[in-house]
Amino acid sequence: MFEWWRPNGKTPIVRPGEGRGVIDPLATQFTTRAPLLAGFVFFVATAGLLAYWTHRDAIAHGVERPSLWVLAVLAVPFGIVLYLVVRRGWERERPRTDGVRAAETALLAILGALVVGPLVTPPDPFTQAVAWPALALALLPIAYLLYYRNGWHRLAATL
Repeated sequence: MFEWWRPNGKTPIVRPGEGRGVIDPLATQFTTRAPLLAGFVFFVATAGLLAYWTHRDAIAHGVERPSLWVLAVLAVPFGIVLYLVVRRGWERERPRTDGVRAAETALLAILGALVVGPLVTPPDPFTQAVAWPALALALLPIAYLLYYRNGWHRLAATL
């Protein structure tokens, strides 16, 4: 499927599986696209979840144009930080719904996967892209117990 060669024409073609040097593992990683596709789908789903949460949260705070904040969060590199800083001055007009709390719980699990991932996986971006969804799913019950079920307050009271 993939053929690797040097432009000088003297080096023979190296195919994945032939075991010739550093290029072989790199070529083997690209022969299957399923892990990278799964990572990309998870990234798009995370962006969609973040957009949903931003829109619903802006509506709950009475913002006139919540779509502009969604665009800022998704398009500007530090848009979520800007949104979180600015929203501290807003009064909440509506209570959190179960859907918003579920989205917040999932986003906390995903954030936890981004923090824990580099600590438990090799420093290989392909491995981390594959491990990111699995780690987020593994951290989802912990995020559920600590955030959605208010376990953080019970844990702080116990300590």
